[in-house]
Amino acid sequence: VGAGFASGKEIATYFSRYGFLAIPSAVATGIVLYVLIKQCLFIGKNKANFTLSKPFKVLLYLALCFLCGSAFSANAVLGKYLGIPHFVLINLAIAFVVLLAGIKGVKKLNFVISPVLIISIILLVLLSKNKLGSSVCFQVLNTPIKSFVGIIGYVSFNFILVAMFLIDAGKDCTEKEIKLASAISCTIITALILIIAFVVMYSKTNIMASDMPLLTFAFNVSRVAGVAMVVVIWLGLFTTLASCLYSMSRLLGDVVKNRTINLIINLIIVYLVSRLGFDFIVKEVYFFTGIVGISFVINLLKFSNVKDEKSG
Repeated sequence: VGAGFASGKEIATYFSRYGFLAIPSAVATGIVLYVLIKQCLFIGKNKANFTLSKPFKVLLYLALCFLCGSAFSANAVLGKYLGIPHFVLINLAIAFVVLLAGIKGVKKLNFVISPVLIISIILLVLLSKNKLGSSVCFQVLNTPIKSFVGIIGYVSFNFILVAMFLIDAGKDCTEKEIKLASAISCTIITALILIIAFVVMYSKTNIMASDMPLLTFAFNVSRVAGVAMVVVIWLGLFTTLASCLYSMSRLLGDVVKNRTINLIINLIIVYLVSRLGFDFIVKEVYFFTGIVGISFVINLLKFSNVKDEKSG
């Protein structure tokens, strides 16, 4: 759950602006995510030889660099809200400590932060009913095709951030746990999409065009709610950063074996990329990362020897 999701920007762009099509779109997203999450976990469980060609690994690594860099540049914005100087560097240091523990560190982080995120967003909605009205602020686009095509890019774009992490996480899971984890995960994500989409559409103040709609909504409620939402968005951002950096370290591991040096190199590269600025990365690079994401998901779904290895 990155900054785009937690702040509501992605939800506004890919769901809310299509009006009531947000409901079937969210359900479709949940179904697709169930399939992808389960596939990754099964690959990890069966220790299947899921490999990518070297040229594609380079493309995937570059895509992850830009996605992670944009997330760190978003940290700079949150640092201003929190009044904390050099917030990006602080996050780099925290990420280094968490990732030194490997996948266990990222797992523990997600185990703590995910429930906090879910509860915080639900509480924000429940405690701000007076800021929700009957006038719906969305632009109805007259074709559902755009909505569902957008889902393909949205899911693919985000899934490359966590796929490697999920594959490794599957190593310790039973088949029953994999199915249960996939079902719970996609259900929670679908529910959150619907809740956030509802807030964006039914906010009395039009927050559709805001860079961070839920943050704008929270500050309209109160200063305290706004600051609390900044913290929530940061938590969501950091879980994605940790998972993304973990995937990058896995890919770079073919060249740099030492974990500490590997992490330092990745953090330096991501920091330099973040200096390009969030707007530049979104406008100039996200189309490229979307194509890489779709290609990666196709490779993932085409990989069918998971069951074969188990039975063989």
